Amino acid sequence: MKTQLNLVSALALAVSSYASSSENNFVLEEITVTAEKIGAKSVMDTAFSVTAIKGEDLETQGIVSMADALAVNPGVSVIKLLGSSNTVQIRGVSSLAGDATVGYYLDDLPYTQVGQGFVPDLNPYDLERMEVLRGPQGTLYGASSQGGTVRILTHNPEHNEFALKANLGLSTTEGAADNWKAQAAVNIPLVEDTLSARVVLSSIDNDGYIDLPLTGEENYNNSKDESYRAKLLYTPSDALTLRLSAWHVETESSLPFGDENYEFSPIYPIFDGLTGLPVGVAPVAAKDLVDNSEFDLYNVTVEYEFDAISLYSTTSLIEVDQDYQSNYLGIGQFQLPLENRTLNQELRIASTGQEALSWTAGLFYMDAQQEQGIISGTFLDETSFAILQGFDPSLTNPLLSTVQEREATTEQWAVFGEAHYQISDAWEITLGARYFEDEREEKDLEPGTAAFLDFVGVGASRSEEFDKLTGRINLSYTPDNDSLYYLNIAQGFRSGSAQQGFGLMLTAGTGAEPPLFAKEEDLISYELGAKLSFMDDALAVEAALYYLQWEDILTILSVPHPTFGSVNFVDNVGEADGLGLDLSLLYRGVPGLTLQLSANFNSTEYGEDLPSANIQDGDTVSQVPESTYTASAAYQWSLGNSGLDGYFYMAYQYADSRPDYTLGFAPTESDDMGLLNVRIGVEAETWSVFLTGENLLDEDGEVSNIASNAPFGLPANRTRPRTVGVEASFNF
Repeated sequence: MKTQLNLVSALALAVSSYASSSENNFVLEEITVTAEKIGAKSVMDTAFSVTAIKGEDLETQGIVSMADALAVNPGVSVIKLLGSSNTVQIRGVSSLAGDATVGYYLDDLPYTQVGQGFVPDLNPYDLERMEVLRGPQGTLYGASSQGGTVRILTHNPEHNEFALKANLGLSTTEGAADNWKAQAAVNIPLVEDTLSARVVLSSIDNDGYIDLPLTGEENYNNSKDESYRAKLLYTPSDALTLRLSAWHVETESSLPFGDENYEFSPIYPIFDGLTGLPVGVAPVAAKDLVDNSEFDLYNVTVEYEFDAISLYSTTSLIEVDQDYQSNYLGIGQFQLPLENRTLNQELRIASTGQEALSWTAGLFYMDAQQEQGIISGTFLDETSFAILQGFDPSLTNPLLSTVQEREATTEQWAVFGEAHYQISDAWEITLGARYFEDEREEKDLEPGTAAFLDFVGVGASRSEEFDKLTGRINLSYTPDNDSLYYLNIAQGFRSGSAQQGFGLMLTAGTGAEPPLFAKEEDLISYELGAKLSFMDDALAVEAALYYLQWEDILTILSVPHPTFGSVNFVDNVGEADGLGLDLSLLYRGVPGLTLQLSANFNSTEYGEDLPSANIQDGDTVSQVPESTYTASAAYQWSLGNSGLDGYFYMAYQYADSRPDYTLGFAPTESDDMGLLNVRIGVEAETWSVFLTGENLLDEDGEVSNIASNAPFGLPANRTRPRTVGVEASFNF
């Protein structure tokens, strides 16, 4: 995981940013959010833990990865397990099994993959803002929002104004070659006051920093990211707004495994094609360690304002193609092609008046389908392969065979609502509820597996239904304009996970048959929080103390197998309790100077022994750091009468180690690490130039170390070494 510290604004629960007036007195510039789906509201007036950061602040700090933008939020941990995607956890709610534990929204589009917890590491260029909602969001955002929700909101087009901006950057990484990026956004008015468009283009190319010494390939884990986005805004009247958007992303990446010397030395066996016996080994090449993906997103949003209510409809389609190839297990080629298609529809209405009672209510529908295969390849020696190819010229080396082919579907619907009642000038109560139903089907398409499962009575096609009623109650107290106190009690929910047919086939008759579907999870969170400002708004403080109870956790378990050693499956085992504190301080009392500190202290632990997962009572939940913090300082000053400003930014981020567990092997633990980033430059009205430095301390620690990889000698993911460069931006 490449973890950068390029944030100055209100990241760590900092509820606002500040701007300078002509008298050099600093005044509060409120950031508004739409997290409650009932119009815009100041973050300071939102009675639960939410961070908002403007897109322009992300650009000022050079952020080109959502992982980097998210990682500095208190209680948020981003783990890069593959080349092009991440898993996100908030407040210790982390799991590598089943659906994601954090809702991930692109505008109002829930990015969902059936049974997959990975989300794309998008380039956040030209965003309106990013919102991070901490704690369960089961009422408004539904299943898989147990730990919280991330909302990535893109810029809307603007009528009657042509605008163009661009950003170019060149950098070099210690021990590697050059990296570059080119990004641009253009706003195009088409019909006065009625129709406009916005187009965003970006291309990022990062050189690798890990060598394959056995093949002589250097810096093999290079990556490319290309993104194209277009948005059309149509407002034929004051009451009606129509938005159409499309987003295309292509990523090419390699698996970032490496030891402390930034080297990776995997090998694979070679077999005699006639006897089937191993006759040697060969080194793995870079072409066999790739993780490429492509996704398209389409959305239509309609808003209509009546006299006292607003109507909101959003329809979206997401299509994902992933090509994952690995050859590091010491058993031969392994391919994992995946296709995902998700259709979402949400329809809601909300009150728009200034009455004591305000409310929102809605309907949600989702239809998602995933097709996934597992293809293995056996490498033959040249003589055997030549003989076999003589009989069948279509053969390739390695000889490929489909081990598993499956189709998973989910059809969901939900009805939800929240009501806010102003009891008095200072007190407000919020009540919310959501009823959710989910029908899931798992179908095995590989003929051998399907026939076997039908023969033993399991069935090649299996289905299960899940339903849940979740709620939220919130009580807030606002005694004056400088303080807000709240109590928030909320429930989270995650559907159960289907057992894959290949695992069911291998465990049949072993006496340890897993359930066809693991059941759903439940989580409830209790939170006390305060948002305060002091010294005429020069100091902003926010703190949130939370406790959560998590039951029936979806966990990857293992059982012994006479041929394969062990077989993994998913089941509900154990429970966990979490206790934590989010804290942020933002000081802006000196003209031009911003100081910020954000931190999270978290203790989320398993509540019982889980021998089949190698987990003991009191162990920290997998992949959860016990503490994280970010400290930053930014200073902006005038360069005489030149019309130019100088700008300096420095940030240090620390993340504690993360544990992981698997049966039969000692638990693993990633390194705790601290990363230092610095930017210094000159800004004018229409351009800016910066010198940049990332990971200046050249931290080389293990970002993630997965216990299930230990048997194969697979090293951990490594953070990118020290990287320095220059960057220029233009606005027209």
